[in-house]
Amino acid sequence: MRKSIQIGVVAGLAVAAPIAALPALTTQYVAVLERIIDADTQVYQVGIWPGLTQEIAIRIDGIDTPEKRRPANCSDGGAAEKALAEEATEYVSDLIQPGAQVLLLDVSLGKFAGRALAQIRLVDGRDLGALLIDEGYAVAYDGGTKTDWCQLLERKKRGRAD
Repeated sequence: MRKSIQIGVVAGLAVAAPIAALPALTTQYVAVLERIIDADTQVYQVGIWPGLTQEIAIRIDGIDTPEKRRPANCSDGGAAEKALAEEATEYVSDLIQPGAQVLLLDVSLGKFAGRALAQIRLVDGRDLGALLIDEGYAVAYDGGTKTDWCQLLERKKRGRAD
């Protein structure tokens, strides 16, 4: 009995080493939009294998958008941030509707709530995150300290959007 266990373990290690050394098969996936949660998070049916899809919440990697549900405690009670978040979500809704296909690039696991992170390319090749930044609905985000939307919106209101 002991001999067969040792052989099984040795054989398992021999097989596992070459598989672990293989590069990832892909970091891009075709996905179909199910619903929009907010400007930087949507739910997609992601083709993870031929004939197999999985519903996954995807957060756009590399950007930060204002919050709809938990805006910062600004002097206006978060109303300006929430309003901008609603506008940003509407902007995304104008660009992509449920049933539309996208390409997810550089997919990785997120740190919150089972979401994945990815760059999202629309069917015309445009980058959804870059569009949000260009329109003023998002800022670049490297995973560190989140944007103080109260301060940013206050500066914009005073004409100093730096």
